[in-house]
Amino acid sequence: MNSFSDRLQKIIDDLGLNVTEFSNQIGVQRSGISHLLSGRNKPGFEFFERLIFRYPEVDVYWLISGKQNPNSETKVVEQIVNEPLKVKKVTVYFDNNTFTDLENMDN
Repeated sequence: MNSFSDRLQKIIDDLGLNVTEFSNQIGVQRSGISHLLSGRNKPGFEFFERLIFRYPEVDVYWLISGKQNPNSETKVVEQIVNEPLKVKKVTVYFDNNTFTDLENMDN
């Protein structure tokens, strides 16, 4: 992903949107997004402001530079998600307003 246009298209694709849907979501004219994707125009402050407001999870540092944000917590999140988890305790609530705790589910 060498160009801004390629990275923007990847974001749109990853969000599962087409260009029209994406432009509506961030409040930018479709033609403006098309011009960014074609490389005709460069993004301005308003584009990034609207993008961040609607999609705060988008890594704007990567979008601009093509490099991973050195302050990103992506690696930490990936480690947490990929780490197998064990159920420690389950609480069951009954319709008579009582409950019971089931512990050590792996035994």
